[in-house]
Amino acid sequence: MDDRVYALPLTLVSRLEEFIGEQVEYTGNQAVVRYLDKPMPLVELEKYLGLDGESDFKNKGEQKFSSVVVQYRGQNFALVVKEILDISIQRISLDTSTVDRKGILGTIFVNDKVVSLIDFVSILEMMPIHKNFKQEIQVEEGLKQKKILVVDDSVVYRRLESDTLVTHGFEVVLAENGEDGLDKLEQNPDIALVITDIEMPVMDGFSFISNVRKIEKFKDLPVLAVSTRVSKEDRQRGLDAGFNRHLEKFNSEKVIKEVIDLLN
Repeated sequence: MDDRVYALPLTLVSRLEEFIGEQVEYTGNQAVVRYLDKPMPLVELEKYLGLDGESDFKNKGEQKFSSVVVQYRGQNFALVVKEILDISIQRISLDTSTVDRKGILGTIFVNDKVVSLIDFVSILEMMPIHKNFKQEIQVEEGLKQKKILVVDDSVVYRRLESDTLVTHGFEVVLAENGEDGLDKLEQNPDIALVITDIEMPVMDGFSFISNVRKIEKFKDLPVLAVSTRVSKEDRQRGLDAGFNRHLEKFNSEKVIKEVIDLLN
């Protein structure tokens, strides 16, 4: 891979792993390594992003190569990388104006250096084996074009969730925090359902749902909470606060299923 720097949302990362070149095997044209007693596909970013050079695992022999393990629909994938910088940033401003290819969500600045944010799901969709993990979710015609409000301070999650919802036929309204979400509800009284994060600045998800339930016309509005905090206690607190569902963040398939269920 070239020397440009790429980033991946931390919530998608399962583990950071090193493998030896000799561990790489092939099933057809797909490179895999044995991981947790199962074949794990290697994702060659150069191939799917249209970059010069070869993936770092090739011709390694007894040498090690680095990878970022991501889980998608129950399957582990290893994104092969040249080096893991292990930098975590909490707040970013994502610019999409310079995106010139599928597989990139946008660009951010880290230490004054341009960093491309990888669209992991789009890259997997370009892989021939993607059809083996694709699970079509049918949305009834009567539900399509329903308006859904997505409330989240993460521009990455707003983008990912919005793309998923639009792909399934829904109309999407976006808000950056609970206070903004309340404003968007007032501006869009035809919103049929809300998906909201819990931990946000200005107004968090708990304060947001509390305010929503105080508004007569929205007291029965379906509100689905998504969070990285999904212990039994966290889920119960969410339900007690007034959410209809409390789900794990970045599980788009589960979110879509619950959206359909709540709208029905």
